[in-house]
Amino acid sequence: MVFLIPNSRYYFTGINVFMMTFPILLAFSRLRIRQRPWLGKLASLTFGIYLCHFFFVFVTYDIFDIKGVAPIVRLLLMAATSIVASGALTWLMRQWRPTRCLVA
Repeated sequence: MVFLIPNSRYYFTGINVFMMTFPILLAFSRLRIRQRPWLGKLASLTFGIYLCHFFFVFVTYDIFDIKGVAPIVRLLLMAATSIVASGALTWLMRQWRPTRCLVA
């Protein structure tokens, strides 16, 4: 079984990820932000980003497997690269009519 292999990258699906993201979700849900056009466009991409970000997390895990880089730096690089790549892919899919329904 893949989930029992030590040091496996599949630990991204564990309870630790939930415990880190849930308080952030609660904090951001309390924020009151004025409506802006660019923010609305970004919000319309979030479902597509959610659907494809996991692929990019695994890819960036391998890309940023660099000796001597601090884990926090590696994690921030992975997060930034994954969100930008997922957003770009989702935006491209929304521009093409056959894939628009998949990310809308």
